[in-house]
Amino acid sequence: MTVQAIAEVADRHTRDIIDRYQARAGDGTAPTGLAEVVAALRRGQVDTVLLVDGASSTDTLWISPDDPTLVAADEQTLRALGVRDPQRVRADGALLRAIAATDADLVLVGPDDAPLRHGIGAVLRHGDANTP
Repeated sequence: MTVQAIAEVADRHTRDIIDRYQARAGDGTAPTGLAEVVAALRRGQVDTVLLVDGASSTDTLWISPDDPTLVAADEQTLRALGVRDPQRVRADGALLRAIAATDADLVLVGPDDAPLRHGIGAVLRHGDANTP
């Protein structure tokens, strides 16, 4: 009985996050796709990252070896932020590092659970002039 209750709570939490994401995607305030989500993580705006649960991704991102919040889709972005030696790493590792460093949450979803470009989206804590 306890395992079923935990599964129901987890499922309800996931559904609530998906609903929040879809509502914000509807008004254009939810980043979707790798570049938008990593930009929002870099700015410390992300409350929750939604990520399609799949091990087949071969995507990469660029990180600062010294600051886990500095992550980008391209090397030039980090160089412009003063990172001398950006490193190219697997996207999943870079995302987990940035999520943990910014105190964001991660929710794994199924491929058909939400309309996530490139399998990733986010619910923001707050927006700014750079919010999509």
